[in-house]
Amino acid sequence: MNGLTDRIATFSKPMLKQHVIAAFTMLALAVGLYVDRRDPFTIIDGGIEPQTVYAGADISVTRHTLWRRRCDGYIFREIVGSDRLVRPYTRSQIRVPAQLGPQSVRSTFRAPLDLPGGEAVYRSVVKFYECGVTSRFWPLEVEIPEITFDAVGKP
Repeated sequence: MNGLTDRIATFSKPMLKQHVIAAFTMLALAVGLYVDRRDPFTIIDGGIEPQTVYAGADISVTRHTLWRRRCDGYIFREIVGSDRLVRPYTRSQIRVPAQLGPQSVRSTFRAPLDLPGGEAVYRSVVKFYECGVTSRFWPLEVEIPEITFDAVGKP
């Protein structure tokens, strides 16, 4: 006999059964964790309008997404100006769309009054606190790709 069959032969049937049950339990936990930690949506593309933004003017961000799960979350936005200062916005709630699949979302907000002229970056992250078992203590985070735009300071 070879070494593996010798080792298997030394296991008693109850011990072998326990090992098989433990292996299947670990596999089920790994698959469950993977499914539980999957992002609720994927960003397909997006943009910002207008491409040249004046300080204090309205900005519209459009995102085309593909929703795979029904979860409510919170979006955290910020704009980084050419002066490298981060200007955070208050978080806002994201509601689950009525249907899963492709969706378009447009949000409008006001550019900071102190936004200097030059290249600026819009960035955001969506956090889900109640999207499966593990997200209650380890939130899911979907980072949204950054969008650069031209900022024009107040005249």
